[in-house]
Amino acid sequence: MGLQPAPDSVLQVQETVAAHRQLFQVFEMARLWIPEGQLLELEYSDLVQRLAQVLRRIYDRYSLPSWPLAAGPIRAGIDQARRYQANPVQLPERAEQQLRALLNR
Repeated sequence: MGLQPAPDSVLQVQETVAAHRQLFQVFEMARLWIPEGQLLELEYSDLVQRLAQVLRRIYDRYSLPSWPLAAGPIRAGIDQARRYQANPVQLPERAEQQLRALLNR
């Protein structure tokens, strides 16, 4: 990955969007094979804003009895992760325009 020059940012955007679309296409076909009750879909915003509550719902939904043991370490991990700051991605203008065009298709 690091042994060759990085591709042009516009090409990176095109390849990333194509891979994302392919991934979701395959997932939509594969979800038909997932047994009833074994697929749990979550909103990303819920994970970010209410992770402990979401995890508790998962434990409850699947009748996992270990929530009392897991709750403390999970909350400690969430508290530690609160300090994390993601670095914003800043695309060159041409790449940003390409991304917007591809997402609006």
